[in-house]
Amino acid sequence: MNMVRTFAALSDPTRLAVVEKLSAQPHRAGELAAALGMSAPALSRHLRVLLESGVIADEAFEGDARVRMFRLERTAFSSAS
Repeated sequence: MNMVRTFAALSDPTRLAVVEKLSAQPHRAGELAAALGMSAPALSRHLRVLLESGVIADEAFEGDARVRMFRLERTAFSSAS
């Protein structure tokens, strides 16, 4: 895991807020957007950066493949300790 990419992804306050929300439990994108008071397209850009850096992971929601559940990828932080 590239720590530079991890820290770069976390340098944005919105992305850090997403990580804080996901540290408690997985969330759907719509839940995150509502909690952060942003539009889905705006949040999508932040989620893409976090996914590409390996900070978060996503998976299809049971029963509906169109819905994705996002969770914190805790292994992204293991080499920082």
